[in-house]
Amino acid sequence: MFHLNRNIAQHLKGALRRSEAFRDSTSIQHPHSVNRIQWRVPALLLCLALAAYGQTDWTRQFGTGANDEARAVAVDSTGVYVLYAVYATTGETTEFMAKYSLDGTQQFNRQIGTINTMRPFAISATAAGVYVVGSTNVALSGQTSAGGTDAFIQRYDTAGNLLWTRQFGTSSYDDAVGVAADATGVYLAGNTLSSLPGQTSSGGPDAYLRKYDVNGTALWTRQVGTGLTDAGRAVAADAGGVYFAGWVGSVLAGQVGAGGEDVFLQKYDANGALLWTRQFGSEAFDNPAAVSLDGSGVYVTGTTAGQFPGQTGFGGGTDGFIQKLDLSGNPQWVRQFGTTSFDFADAGAADGSGIVVAGSTGGTFPGQTAAGILGVPDAFAQKYDANGTLQWTRQFGTSGNDRVAGAAADAGRLFLGGSTSGALPGQTSAGGVDVFLQSGGPQAAQGALRFVPIIPCRVVDTRPGQGTSGEFGPPTMGADETRSFPLPQGRCSIPSTARAYSLNVTVVPPAPLIYLTMYPAGEARPLVSTLNSFHGGIVANAAITPAGLNGGISVYVTNVTDLVIDINGYFIADGSAQSYSFYTLTPCRVVDTRLAPGPFGAPPLFGGLGRNFVLPDGTCGLPLFAAAYSLNATVVPAGPLGYLTLWPAAQPQPFVSTLNSPDGAVVANAAIVQAGISGSISAFATGQTDLILDTNGYFGPAGGLNELRFQPVTPCRAADTRLELFGQPLGDGVTRDFAIGGKCGVPVTARAYSLNVTVVPSGALGYLALWPSATARPLVSTLNSFLGRVVANAAIVPAGANSSVSVYVTNQTHVILDVNGYFQ
Repeated sequence: MFHLNRNIAQHLKGALRRSEAFRDSTSIQHPHSVNRIQWRVPALLLCLALAAYGQTDWTRQFGTGANDEARAVAVDSTGVYVLYAVYATTGETTEFMAKYSLDGTQQFNRQIGTINTMRPFAISATAAGVYVVGSTNVALSGQTSAGGTDAFIQRYDTAGNLLWTRQFGTSSYDDAVGVAADATGVYLAGNTLSSLPGQTSSGGPDAYLRKYDVNGTALWTRQVGTGLTDAGRAVAADAGGVYFAGWVGSVLAGQVGAGGEDVFLQKYDANGALLWTRQFGSEAFDNPAAVSLDGSGVYVTGTTAGQFPGQTGFGGGTDGFIQKLDLSGNPQWVRQFGTTSFDFADAGAADGSGIVVAGSTGGTFPGQTAAGILGVPDAFAQKYDANGTLQWTRQFGTSGNDRVAGAAADAGRLFLGGSTSGALPGQTSAGGVDVFLQSGGPQAAQGALRFVPIIPCRVVDTRPGQGTSGEFGPPTMGADETRSFPLPQGRCSIPSTARAYSLNVTVVPPAPLIYLTMYPAGEARPLVSTLNSFHGGIVANAAITPAGLNGGISVYVTNVTDLVIDINGYFIADGSAQSYSFYTLTPCRVVDTRLAPGPFGAPPLFGGLGRNFVLPDGTCGLPLFAAAYSLNATVVPAGPLGYLTLWPAAQPQPFVSTLNSPDGAVVANAAIVQAGISGSISAFATGQTDLILDTNGYFGPAGGLNELRFQPVTPCRAADTRLELFGQPLGDGVTRDFAIGGKCGVPVTARAYSLNVTVVPSGALGYLALWPSATARPLVSTLNSFLGRVVANAAIVPAGANSSVSVYVTNQTHVILDVNGYFQ
């Protein structure tokens, strides 16, 4: 997230001079400066949060009228912090730390040190305090200079009050450019030209890692070098240890050099014991900028002047790179990216569902548009999931110079900070170069969405004589056909601002249908399924499907079938309609007509008759103010059941269906149903059937305690027991946990998941139940397959321990879990 101090170039030789020349290729002269001082373009945030996370919560741009450079950002539960410097036209430099609340209100702005005395490079914010590290050329208050330039660390409380300062070093040059904290203390990464106390110099500039406890007591130091020029750059820590990254000019013990200057990554335990070392890179110079951690591994992000193994260089001299290793140091994947011009990756942050890497580019990324004159840096950001799949790329900026310098993520929210020589949208330039900070999220890709329920409406029907011929009607879909439906252009008055849809899809095949897949239009078809009809019968399934190109969805079928799609609501980001947040409940059975007579028990639904259920009067805690309910409907018919329909009470019965059971089988299907008068819903069945309704939550007014909003993801397979080792199904009466968070672009911080669960049973399956792991199994069911068929059903399931859901099956079956979004 930061660069070595420019003054190092006066002391370090060889490869480090190459590093400085490499970095300074992005330095420019500010066109409005009287004395045309050099400034290193710091990080632009600009529209990143808007473009990358779908909606920008807020942007703050500020400055002095001189040149103001942001260095790094950090976030904790109380707010977000930015380090920045002010370069006066008189040549003086003053350093500051500012804090904003998570909603963008400035909390404080503190000067660090006196003019021209300190240069902070990195910041870390934790519950134990805020740590700032850098270099100084004077003896700080209460400290003693070791001579030359020293490193320092300061601890502040969350209100910006200085708690303690520690200064250390050799008689030569020392600095601290990286910092991270865990429950046992704080770690610094930096550089030295000599031997730190208790350590031995390798003979050239070395990297070092140093630890303090929270009270400022030095605990240990580790100095790393090869005899040539080596540099420490970044550090990250978690309960499992501390990860220290930099670059080396030669080969570390037990490693193999890639050529040129390579990246190194070391893991130490909390007591300073080295656990492992890894060296990797290209044949040229490789410069790591950040180390980021999540539960799936460690990410090293930076810039390369060469070509990583198995990757392709893009030209222009420099590219960005991401190398992922597991927590034991085993390489997982590497990605090299860039344009035909220069690209610098100066920031990285793991957000719980992968890695965001950001920096600057002088070119144009595929599918993007340069914001300024070609060669003048634009900002860019890319998101990769935990498996290394590119999720999105955004290039953005002003007509001036824009570049990302720092990134921090917390609870799914991304913060980026930096500087720009232009005016950000909605902001005003103070003159010269300004600092800014922007918050995006808390969701990724398309932003936090709320739900708009509607009376169910039939939008697609390809059956001859049923639907209107054309875009949403006949002809019947053919085998191996994909057809797209731009739902906002259909008959159900869906706005173009809809980002995802709550649908009920029904197939009417003339023969077996292996599977149907629904996904956002304009995207590649994912390897998932929405429903199956191996027996060739009418089958329905609910699906929350992200909107794609022109607001459309695409449907692929393996075999000839007619298709019917009903819509009962949609998700939006802008709040222009009456929209609602989601609130989870412990899965609970609210209606079961097989039980004793009562408002939620017997009698059953009789053919051709309707019945109302006032759900807030039940025992599941559904409130009277709920706007819609998340339900799972199960029918136990007395014979063939043409269809069942659920809709808001006191409204005319719509011409839609919720599920079908033409052969009288027990069938379940999820449904989001708008609340009617007094919170009641109506149910209608064509034939006599018992009805079971389970609930897992509701949609209600925004701003309530524990409100959640939806984030769609491209449908993705999160689990498939057929593909596990030995392909063992779940056995009779077995419960197994499946982790969803951290997979498929779903962050580990997600609070609930939108899933499609499919069973491939070995015989009759009484039922399957889904619920949050590490909680008691509720007396509900998600689906049934008494006839041993392949059956699918949608489900919204709260996240349990370890970002997992629990699955229980009464009988042996394979289980497949596809995810199409999450709530947070």
